[in-house]
Amino acid sequence: MNDFIIAKKLIPGWPKRYPSVHARLDALDKAGLVSWPKKDNGMPSLKRYLESTKGTAVEDIISDIKRLEANSAEKTSYPTQKPLALYELIIKASSNPNDIVLDPFCGCATTCVAAERLNRKWIGIDIWDGAHDVTIQRLKKEGYLGTIHDKREDLIATEGVITYTTKLPKRTDGGYEAVPFLKVGMKEFDDTEQDPYTNAKKKEILLERHGSICQGCGHALHERYLELDHQLPRADGGSNLLRNRILLCGPCNKLKRHLYTISWLRNENKKLGYMINEKALVNLKQIR
Repeated sequence: MNDFIIAKKLIPGWPKRYPSVHARLDALDKAGLVSWPKKDNGMPSLKRYLESTKGTAVEDIISDIKRLEANSAEKTSYPTQKPLALYELIIKASSNPNDIVLDPFCGCATTCVAAERLNRKWIGIDIWDGAHDVTIQRLKKEGYLGTIHDKREDLIATEGVITYTTKLPKRTDGGYEAVPFLKVGMKEFDDTEQDPYTNAKKKEILLERHGSICQGCGHALHERYLELDHQLPRADGGSNLLRNRILLCGPCNKLKRHLYTISWLRNENKKLGYMINEKALVNLKQIR
């Protein structure tokens, strides 16, 4: 505000000529920069003009998009579904038409639908078996997908043309890490869909990678007290492959059961006061 007053020459000699608080207040009032309340018990305030400020920093809180209600037309049965308008806002802000939008956790296909609406190419990935069916249903509902008998030119494709696969993509870059300096160095082991390792070998490899530490509570134990378990439970589609295995102590394995993820177990241990040494736990992103 001082720069504004000086630049506009609203108060001669401002602010050096007015050393005391009262003198500055009187000068501001005389210049018409004080707003006096109509109520007797109100407090006067300084008038601030748009021209006097460089503006307010853009906030990261989105408050103008309504949440999904139970009776919303776009509502599916997916528990974590977000509004299409929210995804459209994000896609508009971060991409251009004909760009490729990737959602590795696409769930009920909100990203795919929003990307299609905005003329973006898209790829959706999800571990949930029902994701493909929901994607097809939502694209049909939006009018983007038809059958082989439809002749409309505005359809993006027919159901049979949509590319769908459950196979892992094959790398063509030699398998080199893009940023190896950001990862903890570890011995590489072959981990294919054929699952070449016995449980005993998997435990041996995990002990070499992470040490004799329970990855649920951080307790250092003799290896005989560590049990082989799954990061993502079998009930949620987790595999028996090495990349989905982890070592837990008996109590953690019992608490986790066959229903919960390793992330849930760690959070639960914190709540229950069972976390021994969180710093000893391996970052889940590095486990894979």
